[in-house]
Amino acid sequence: MSRIATTSLPFITFVMHEELKDTMSTQNNPPVVQGKAAGNAAVPALNKRRQSASAKERRTAAAVSPDPVSLDDDVYARIKQMILTGQFAPGRKLAHQHIADLLAVSRTPVRQALERLYQEGYVIRIPARGYFVAEIDSHEARDLYDVRAALESYALGLTMARAVIGEKQLKRSAELHEIYAKHVAKNAIVDRISSDRDFHVYLASLSGNEYLVDILNAVFERIIMKRRIDGYWSSEKRGAAGLREHQLLLRAIRAGDASNAKRILESHLREAWVQYEAHLLQLAVP
Repeated sequence: MSRIATTSLPFITFVMHEELKDTMSTQNNPPVVQGKAAGNAAVPALNKRRQSASAKERRTAAAVSPDPVSLDDDVYARIKQMILTGQFAPGRKLAHQHIADLLAVSRTPVRQALERLYQEGYVIRIPARGYFVAEIDSHEARDLYDVRAALESYALGLTMARAVIGEKQLKRSAELHEIYAKHVAKNAIVDRISSDRDFHVYLASLSGNEYLVDILNAVFERIIMKRRIDGYWSSEKRGAAGLREHQLLLRAIRAGDASNAKRILESHLREAWVQYEAHLLQLAVP
């Protein structure tokens, strides 16, 4: 057996051999301990070895663990946030050097970020003129609401068909609903819109389709940006109605009533668009 171990597992055999030598050496030459002072004297050396090992582990981890956020991604996220929050208004020209100075970076990550935002539709590119923040007209707003309704309805259908909603998911849905309810009660409009998005995106995520959730998040970003630009935050009355509709939706989901849950969701989203469309029509009146 010793020969087989030596042939197949040389490293293990070597370690076992060394440990055996250490053990025999200790037995033949027991350490001389002279009271507490001898024990204390051994501690610094042990701590030094441990610190050295820890430092080596940290260096190894740093070598194999990539930076979670690259400079390109960071610049992209910051410019996008400026667009979404209205700091860069629709139609504004996005000059490379100005943004680079603003973010304290070179022009290269700014150029890459603007190209990425162009591909996603947040900015437009005009030859010989540069990049500009894209505008969302009423037709695109309607398209966004249509896409949102289609995505959420499909996701709910998948979720109900797969029967993946258990007590844990129901509890989390109820928690998000309660957060929304608190914002409605306080008439905290901005927070209410964010918590409404969180509620709907979480329900969609239960479908298990990550691509669908990514698209839905992007749609929500553009809808919220459009509403901010138009100054539309919906009424307190609509917030209370949305709260009741959320309650009905969760009740149908808990009961496992797929057809009723889908009907409630689609009605809820349709009413949200009707209210926003009325606001857009008012803006169109000279």
